[in-house]
Amino acid sequence: MIRYICMKGYKTKNKVPLTSTCLDNGTWSSVELTCLPEAVFGTDIYELNNTYYKLVQMEQDWESAKATCDGMGLHLVDIKYQEEQLFITDNIVHDYDCYWTGGRRRNDKLVWLDGTDIAASNGWNWGNNQPSNYGGSQNCITLKDYNGYKWNDKSCSDQCYVICELAQ
Repeated sequence: MIRYICMKGYKTKNKVPLTSTCLDNGTWSSVELTCLPEAVFGTDIYELNNTYYKLVQMEQDWESAKATCDGMGLHLVDIKYQEEQLFITDNIVHDYDCYWTGGRRRNDKLVWLDGTDIAASNGWNWGNNQPSNYGGSQNCITLKDYNGYKWNDKSCSDQCYVICELAQ
């Protein structure tokens, strides 16, 4: 018999048997074990297509928001397709003016944390007249309420709520 456990700070996604046993034919019974950071369980957790989103209802600057997500084994949200944008705006964001995403200006290009060029999205979700880089210091991307949440560039030192994600 083999017993599986998740590392400290992780737990299983579903209540599944964590034990594999030797079968009569000499093979092992299958165990479908998915260990996830404990942060994706509890309150303010949302799931879409095996991607978990956690809302952190505390205003922070962008660097602090990134550190908060990293500390939970997650990362700031990267919104790469419209279904994801709609899910986030319909289910997660509410009542607050802005939420940090993982978008940031690097070498004069706006990119997601994984380096994907935000311009590759053809600007489908920018607010009016955005990105503006007003004053040359708006280097981080938020979801901002423009009578519907749209992308907006903002100073990284400003305070916004946080959306973290974990893709499986």
